[in-house]
Amino acid sequence: MKMYFRKVKDFHEFELLESNSSIDKSIKAKQKVKQAIIWCMTSKGIFAEMNIDLNIYGSNSLKTKQTKGLNIVYGTDFVLDQSMAAVRLVLLHEVLHCYAQHMSRRGGRDPYMWNVAADFAIYAILAQELKTGEFE
Repeated sequence: MKMYFRKVKDFHEFELLESNSSIDKSIKAKQKVKQAIIWCMTSKGIFAEMNIDLNIYGSNSLKTKQTKGLNIVYGTDFVLDQSMAAVRLVLLHEVLHCYAQHMSRRGGRDPYMWNVAADFAIYAILAQELKTGEFE
């Protein structure tokens, strides 16, 4: 039986490709979001229960965060560019969209105006914590 070996040059190129890939960024973003979820579960009891039934995952094509009800999707670059306090705030913001069922309650209303109104309602809930710096 004849054995074949890859040239060392091929392994070197593979390592360069691997280190420049979006996999590293995805892993770092996922770790940051997990830290925010753990903070939420240990610091914000009611939000911890809201988090339990949600699917939270990343996407390389998304620019910020979004939710469709039971899924919260975050952009990996967005998460990596934010402070931990900002990631926590945005996580709770999206959790509240889900908990208040903003997507299913919109009905035939204008999507943009509905989202603006929902955001006002959410920030009214989070306002006190924003003032006291609890996201730090």
